[in-house]
Formats: sequence, C-alpha cells, structure tokens
Amino acid sequence: MKTLVVTAMLLISTFTFANKGGEQEFQLANKIKSIVQIDRIIEAMQLKGGANVWVTINEDKTLHVERVEAGDFLKSFYIKKTLEGAQVEVDDSMIGKTYAVAVEFVQSNELSSK
Repeated sequence: MKTLVVTAMLLISTFTFANKGGEQEFQLANKIKSIVQIDRIIEAMQLKGGANVWVTINEDKTLHVERVEAGDFLKSFYIKKTLEGAQVEVDDSMIGKTYAVAVEFVQSNELSSK
C-alpha cells in the first residue's frame, strides 16, 4: 500500500512540475523540431512518419539524446546524429532534466497536396 501511495505522489508531482514552465518546454520542443526538420535532408532521405525523442539538457546547454523511438533505424540515426550536442537556449532551471518531444516528418510535396 505504501508503494501505491508513493507512486501516486510521484505521478502527481510530475504532472504538477510539467505544468510549470510550459512555455519554456514548448519553445524547447519547437527548437528540437526545427533542428531535425530540414526539408532538403528529409526529402533526400525520404523520411516520413513520426518519432518520439527524449533529450536531456546538459550544463553547457547542449542536448544529449537519451532515447529515440522512430520505428526504423535511419530515422533514429538521423535524429540522434542531428540533435546530439546541439546548442539550445534554455532557462537554467531546465538543465539536467529530460524532456520528451514528438517529431513528425512531412515531405514538402505532401504539404502542397493537402
């Protein structure tokens, strides 16, 4: 029973923390998406679909890719290679924390047909 209570408290505190600084997290997610969504590379590699990416902000405000769930090796490799060590402008309160970001790859010719 203690384990259940502790788990519930951790979940509540996690959700509470996630609501604070939402604007900073939104800006970080947009920065990450802009880094990996370079049209000419996406088209050349024919990347399509989505990926879930977990990154940690290092003390020098660079990204460290913790995990990528992309469904295929090429997408995972591209995301890791592109994001690892990328410099980001973030608040000091974000340093040392891990963030999850969903990235969607869309070919520019698919956008024009919609």
